[in-house]
Amino acid sequence: MKQLRKLRRRWREEHPFLMDLIESFIVAGTVVFITTTWFLYPVHVEGTSMYPTLHDLDIGFSNLFSYRTEGLQRFDVVIVHYKPMQEFLIKRVIGLPGDLVVYQDDTLYINGEAVEEPFLDTEYANAYRATYGKFTEDFGPYLVPANEIFVMGDNRRPGGSTDSRVFGTLPLENVRSKDVYILWPPSHFKWETGGK
Repeated sequence: MKQLRKLRRRWREEHPFLMDLIESFIVAGTVVFITTTWFLYPVHVEGTSMYPTLHDLDIGFSNLFSYRTEGLQRFDVVIVHYKPMQEFLIKRVIGLPGDLVVYQDDTLYINGEAVEEPFLDTEYANAYRATYGKFTEDFGPYLVPANEIFVMGDNRRPGGSTDSRVFGTLPLENVRSKDVYILWPPSHFKWETGGK
């Protein structure tokens, strides 16, 4: 055992730069592991299902800690695992467990009451309506089962988002994190916290 310690000490003395580099990688790897396990989840937006709220190729992170401590609220932006495609999706929570979700005449109804969607970009939606008609096609009613959520992208035009209107509700256990903080590109910098 003493010989092993002597050998390590000697190697460290002969190769200080390499030892510093190895130690730095170990510390950095540990910090990244702890951060991405308990606090932040890296986000890379692919596609336009959340446009114009989020843009294709935006880069940032999502908050694991707030999801674990606060739970979900209607209109939170979530990162959810969609098992059939084995990928994570960025969507907005529209229906919570037990909700009856209906969309009619470009208006969202939850449990029979019209609900405002202040997060939708009215300029984008109105421009679409002026040219093509409804921004969100009628659907429903969908009764959200216990322990599941109904999610949609903000790009409601036909073909704009594949979401619960297509694949149904998703289990709460598949939610990875909530809230999205976009850091890159700098012109898209924003905090999208949804239900708050």
